[in-house]
Amino acid sequence: MKVSKWLKERDTSKDRLACTAQSPGVDLGEFRNIIEINRAKLIARVETLVKMGQISRASVHMNLSLAVVGLINGYGIEGSSHLYGLFSDTAEAYEIVLAGVELVCATKDNEYSDLFYAIPWSQGTLGPLAAAEIKVIPVRE
Repeated sequence: MKVSKWLKERDTSKDRLACTAQSPGVDLGEFRNIIEINRAKLIARVETLVKMGQISRASVHMNLSLAVVGLINGYGIEGSSHLYGLFSDTAEAYEIVLAGVELVCATKDNEYSDLFYAIPWSQGTLGPLAAAEIKVIPVRE
């Protein structure tokens, strides 16, 4: 049975299974922008709904590319993962909204480092992801 069909037909009062295909309750529809691509630092700062193709089109003229195509919250993997790690391994920072409606920036070495390491695999349960800083790599000619 297809997942979408199962989701429509399931009785949530009986199965009690976690379902990550639910609306986050927060409208992130406008979060579709590339904030910055920093050539010197090899970092792209993007909002949560930016598509990988958008980043590729914006960075190709700078001779930059994404290291891996995938997802942050769902832990996406792809063929070049053996070179650069999983997609979340390319993240330098996450901007996430906490339950108290506080926007925080989680990095590997700040006061929110535990949150930084918890976001991959979280399926969005820790709060809405507003933006991420991800590594880009130089394109070889």
